[in-house]
Amino acid sequence: MLYPRKLKLLTAFAAVLAVLAFILPPVTYLALKYQHEKAVVSVETHVNALAVSELINTNPELWVFEQLRLIELLSFRTGSVGASESRTVYDIEGTIVAQSKGVVDAPRISSSRLLFDAGRPVGRIDIERSFRVALINSGGIAAISLVVAILLFLATYGLPLRTLRKTFNDLRQEKEKALVTLQSIGDAVITTDQNMRIEYLNPVAEELTGWTTAEARSMHMDEVFRIFNEKSREPSVNPIRECLDTNAVVAMENHTILVRKGDGEEFHIEDSAAPIRLSDGVIVGAVMVFHDVTDRRKAQKRLHHIAFHDELTGLPNRSYFQESLRRAMQEAHVLNRQVGVLFMDLDRFKTVNDSLGHAVGDELLILVAKRLQACVRDHDMVSRMGGDEFTAVLTDLPSAESAAIVAEKIIKALSAPFQLHGNTLRISASIGITLFPRDGASIGILLKNADTAMYHAKSCGRNNFQYYTAAMSARAVDALYLENALRTALENAEYYLEYQPKFDVKTRRVVGVEALLRWNSPHLGCVMPSDFISALEESGDICQVGNWVLKTAIAQAKVWMDAGRALVVSVNVSARQFKQPDWVGEVMALLDAAGLPPSLLQIEVTESLLMDGADRNETMIRTLTHLGVKVALDDFGTGFSSLSYLCRFPITELKIDRSFVVDIRRNTTAYKVVKTIIELGQALDIRVIAEGVETPEQYDLLTEMGCDEIQGYLVSRPLGVVALEAFLDNFGGARRAGPNRPPLTPAFPGNLPAHT
Repeated sequence: MLYPRKLKLLTAFAAVLAVLAFILPPVTYLALKYQHEKAVVSVETHVNALAVSELINTNPELWVFEQLRLIELLSFRTGSVGASESRTVYDIEGTIVAQSKGVVDAPRISSSRLLFDAGRPVGRIDIERSFRVALINSGGIAAISLVVAILLFLATYGLPLRTLRKTFNDLRQEKEKALVTLQSIGDAVITTDQNMRIEYLNPVAEELTGWTTAEARSMHMDEVFRIFNEKSREPSVNPIRECLDTNAVVAMENHTILVRKGDGEEFHIEDSAAPIRLSDGVIVGAVMVFHDVTDRRKAQKRLHHIAFHDELTGLPNRSYFQESLRRAMQEAHVLNRQVGVLFMDLDRFKTVNDSLGHAVGDELLILVAKRLQACVRDHDMVSRMGGDEFTAVLTDLPSAESAAIVAEKIIKALSAPFQLHGNTLRISASIGITLFPRDGASIGILLKNADTAMYHAKSCGRNNFQYYTAAMSARAVDALYLENALRTALENAEYYLEYQPKFDVKTRRVVGVEALLRWNSPHLGCVMPSDFISALEESGDICQVGNWVLKTAIAQAKVWMDAGRALVVSVNVSARQFKQPDWVGEVMALLDAAGLPPSLLQIEVTESLLMDGADRNETMIRTLTHLGVKVALDDFGTGFSSLSYLCRFPITELKIDRSFVVDIRRNTTAYKVVKTIIELGQALDIRVIAEGVETPEQYDLLTEMGCDEIQGYLVSRPLGVVALEAFLDNFGGARRAGPNRPPLTPAFPGNLPAHT
């Protein structure tokens, strides 16, 4: 509609302009020419009247008879005249006195003046002049004007029309593009007039609102676009109303919900509304652009839940715990109240994972989480820190004892058996308790102190809770100092090995030695293995140190072999060390590099190590024994002893723990256990060695039972290399191997009682 209207206006304007260009020049010429000729005739009439009047004054009575003189006076001109004219003098009665004759073509211009004699009129003079020449000239001007008018019409109409058509086509294309864009974009678009009456909805807006453009056109925005706040469930102010009131862009408030017509489905939406202005700034309506963010909001909530909750148990995670504890501490500081922090670690949870698998362990953690949640109040929070560690934030505690009540409740709840896949499982927890502000003013300090108290609970026998005390921190500082000192012990060559002889009861010879790690710290002095081995295990340095022990012991065994002493060197291997990738390959590489026969190396493992990943361990042990390395089962009888392991693994030696040997004479149970182990070894053709033999009486009993080897202070304490070699040389004839003599193990000193 806009283009035809403008085309009509343009045509009318061009036509008017052409008409004016055609009419105005000739008309103007005629008007000006007429005025000019009229003035000239008037002037000449006046001049001629003055001349005739002067003649009359000189001869008042006879002037009418001086026709020749009058005609001469009438011939006076102010300029040349191209047009025909006539000049006539009349007396007072109107009789012609004199006349300059000529044919005067119409149209004519005339002028008349009175003649006076002493102020008395005595006649008149008339002049008529033809206006035909001017009229003919105006025709020529009109012809030229017509040509100019035609050219002007074409210029005024044709060129703008081309521009208008191009502009209109461009606008139409832009409109079509805009319409296609609005029809195809993923955002919903609604436009209204300045009274919030709907003019347009694109397809997305139609889908989200449930209204079509045809249905909604001219309806008020509030009737079509129903929104409310997700949290308050109160209606929200329509953003188009706000933008029209403020004349500015308005963003939707957070948590806006749109209700669709018909099914009432709710959508999360967001975006903005803006006024529509003309070029002069006048607001003629508004446009609102919005989009459905329901899926994104759900994803955000899911991501938020994942970020702040443990995936397995659904409990809050460490981040959520720290944020909740921070808020609880702020409130407690303002209200002068206490906050309790419980740090919980499940006791021997690793055994469940190792024996029944991680899947069962995960299910157990889920059940534990549910029981923990049931033990706290609604406004308290239980979180999982990772692994089998849990924490609880107890807010608004009336007293320190209130935290203990919750801890006791948790211990009691976990003491009930768990039923999983036909297995009855029992588990307990060690709990450390700290209180804000008594035990720390920051999250880090409270958590560290609670962790310290938890470890103290473990050291007190597990399945109990302990409040944090300053003395616990002192022990923790000592442990940290020990850990830091251990980190540089290997590179500073602070470790060394001692060797304890192993005595064959039947041959009465030393047949081997056990390599024992020692640490001589420049700051702590000689540290007992029991004081630092567990620290090495926890830090993971046990692998590096254990490999050093193995390498050093193999090298020393090779030195002894070259010296004629074929001693089997036993090396204890930790579970972490045993789990190293291609550890068997590394052992064989060390043996090859040193040139030591595999038969002179014995690896000592514990029963718990065999249980952890039994299939892989069986393969490794079979590989070792197949290559000639001996494998001893250390501390037999103290762990989860199982005859199936003895049948499954190619064990070459059983070591009876010293805890049984020390009471062998006084404790009949210990006696029977030792005797049973020895008989078991004999039945399975496995050598048996007793550790911790310190008295002749113990030696006699073990000999009577048929024990193969003994090890202990009765034979010798652990010795350094030089001392051990002196020990072997001083007792039993230390005969070295010669070129034609096989190496011999030294005879055991004869001062031990012989078996009778």
